[in-house]
Amino acid sequence: MPIFYYKRGQARSLLGRADDALADAELAVSNGQGSDYKNVGSRYEQLLMRRLRDAGQHKRANALVSKQLAAFANQGKGRLSG
Repeated sequence: MPIFYYKRGQARSLLGRADDALADAELAVSNGQGSDYKNVGSRYEQLLMRRLRDAGQHKRANALVSKQLAAFANQGKGRLSG
């Protein structure tokens, strides 16, 4: 079900419903635990990072950036280096 929250979060963001979009992004990340991180989980986190920055929660957003940098650092050419 995390894809539902992800897509609904995107739609709510486009409609200007920032608080609802942030809540959906958080649900997508928490319900997406254990999924393919490289292709799925990191996308959910990217949505959450954008919503957190919009809400002024830069510290939480930066923690997710650090997590992704660590996860993709040893992958060679890919999401962060290409």
